[in-house]
Amino acid sequence: MVDLLEKSRVVQCGAGERSFHIFYQILAGLADDQLKGLYLTRDPNAYYYLKRSGCSKVDTIDDVKDFRAVQVSKKILQIA
Repeated sequence: MVDLLEKSRVVQCGAGERSFHIFYQILAGLADDQLKGLYLTRDPNAYYYLKRSGCSKVDTIDDVKDFRAVQVSKKILQIA
């Protein structure tokens, strides 16, 4: 059931609702040279699916902090 919900959100994100949270974290948390190496730009509005919601920044969410937490979790779990 959860998989079906998430699949529908991929193509139809509600207005004011962010999706692809890890992508916002990557854009905020990676160093400039890493972004450049991946051919990415830091601006979430440069990406079709991210800009559709009209909500690229949420005041209560710290994407850089959350990205760092993901990096720590990956090390603990020994994932790349």
